[in-house]
Amino acid sequence: MCEATTYTVGDSSGWDISTDLDTWANGKAFNVGDVLSFQYPSSDSVEEVSKDSYNNCSTTNALQTFSNGNTTVPLTRPGPWYFISGNRLYCLGGMKLQSYGNIDGHSEMTRLFANIL
Repeated sequence: MCEATTYTVGDSSGWDISTDLDTWANGKAFNVGDVLSFQYPSSDSVEEVSKDSYNNCSTTNALQTFSNGNTTVPLTRPGPWYFISGNRLYCLGGMKLQSYGNIDGHSEMTRLFANIL
């Protein structure tokens, strides 16, 4: 079994509209048990959403809403996870992240990537 790792989304730039999430995510593989850490200003939030809400930048039916500026999300299950900014304009500008939790690093879905529109 792989040792869990905590990843700060966007590294030192954090969860921010100016962060190039595509470059940040390139080449990273995440496993069940790893943790995504989101650092952001109090004027924003992180929303865990469904694939449809992710594609439409909709927070209407968010699965979870985080707004404390320092959010950690453990990848507790395999498969896709979808995150968007609570600010729809930021989301439409590319501030959203789709991640895959892999089982022991052996899943075919071995990447985390951002969608920049």
